[in-house]
Amino acid sequence: MVRTALLYEAAIMLTRGTRFSALKRWATEVAKRRGMKRAKVALARKLATVLHRMWADASQFRWGKDTVTASRRNKAARQAAIGAASSRSRRWDEGLARSGVVL
Repeated sequence: MVRTALLYEAAIMLTRGTRFSALKRWATEVAKRRGMKRAKVALARKLATVLHRMWADASQFRWGKDTVTASRRNKAARQAAIGAASSRSRRWDEGLARSGVVL
């Protein structure tokens, strides 16, 4: 059922889609090289990957590549915050160990 929906969406995106995106550009280049059927399957697979990433990150679809750098910056900031939190936790644990508190 999901496969059918992805293939249907890929076909719509390639043939009737009016809004242009980096995915559509990529798929049209694949269609020129390998044919429309393979381009539809390749686009469906890429859409599945994008949807999975959006689901995992709780992010929104980006139509162009211009916002990718902002997304990567946000991801780096989140990772830095996680790293800072873990280093605070590590310092807290070291402080407890120095004071003789056993957990």
